[in-house]
Amino acid sequence: VTPDTTGPVITTPGNLTVTGNSSGATVNFEVSAVDALTGNATVTTVPASGSFFAVGTTTVTATSTDAAGNTSTATFSVTVLPPTL
Repeated sequence: VTPDTTGPVITTPGNLTVTGNSSGATVNFEVSAVDALTGNATVTTVPASGSFFAVGTTTVTATSTDAAGNTSTATFSVTVLPPTL
């Protein structure tokens, strides 16, 4: 039996830039995680997809833990631009 000592590999959409209203925007994105031994792994993000992001740049942190307790994290940024008038 091969011991599982490596955390899942997290795939993010990369840095995102969206145009919102004067206060921000609701932003949806997909993040996934795959573990080398057990396959797909659950991933959580803070803030979550579908959250309201204020105008400016917010760092999103994705975290995934496999069945052996190995944890991986990844980050990307969401930048919300105000509307152009």
